[in-house]
Amino acid sequence: MVDKSVENKKEKKISKIKEQLARLREKLKTDNQGVLKQSAKPKPSAKPKPSAKPKPAAKPKPAAKPKPAAKPKPLTRR
Repeated sequence: MVDKSVENKKEKKISKIKEQLARLREKLKTDNQGVLKQSAKPKPSAKPKPSAKPKPAAKPKPAAKPKPAAKPKPLTRR
């Protein structure tokens, strides 16, 4: 019994996805045909993009201190 109900739910889900896929394919086909007929006007976006927050001004880095001169290594004899 449980197998049939699970199987039935899966079948319904699959058929729903197939229908959605068919609708999207039709929409894509009509959109592509419409683009060929229309001029090159951009479509207005559904959502306005959030404006980027201004970045804070970069802090000036302190001047690099010059490195001290390397000390010569003492010679070792063997």
